[in-house]
Amino acid sequence: QGFLGPVTSITWSPCARFLLCGRGRSLLAISRSRRVIASEDIFESSRVHGITIEQLADSISADSSSASYLVAAHSDKNVTVGRLEYSDQECQFHQLKHLRALDDWVLDTRFTHERTAGDSTHQ
Repeated sequence: QGFLGPVTSITWSPCARFLLCGRGRSLLAISRSRRVIASEDIFESSRVHGITIEQLADSISADSSSASYLVAAHSDKNVTVGRLEYSDQECQFHQLKHLRALDDWVLDTRFTHERTAGDSTHQ
């Protein structure tokens, strides 16, 4: 499988269901029982430097056993955005957008939300 490298980025999922780790060019989801439940090579030759994750409000199941998350991972001048599906201790990553060779270094990623007129909550 090749060299994965050291852990270069790490963050808990909302509600601390699993841990997301950037290790080399790979994004790993690790369960609370320390089992790798997903692994995806998201960059060709760059290392993951940061991860942002946000739970999608409309994706939570009634028994909270499954949910969907929006994930952004960045490296030096690249950003990958994807949807992570979590269900019964398993995860699957679906890449939505990959921005390559940006002009400047990416130092952080965040999701922004628009507010509608008269609404004080995020959408």
